[in-house]
Amino acid sequence: WSGTMLRVLYKLAMLPLLVGICYEILKWAGRSNSLLARAVSVPGLWLQHLTTFEPEDDMIEVAIAAVTPVLPKKPEDGQW
Repeated sequence: WSGTMLRVLYKLAMLPLLVGICYEILKWAGRSNSLLARAVSVPGLWLQHLTTFEPEDDMIEVAIAAVTPVLPKKPEDGQW
């Protein structure tokens, strides 16, 4: 076994443990109002703020124009 292969296997083996710990931290941060919980949540909220924004009117017009052709003629039929 090469050193690279052992490192890859080690990292893959540790992945479920790391994911579980992160899940528990996020779950705790969602329930808690403590200063530490807010500090843990802030980087994710900053990233969310950078990647999401209110669409402008022309963006909404393009979205409506893109969806309109696939909408059913009679919505009550429920057929697409």
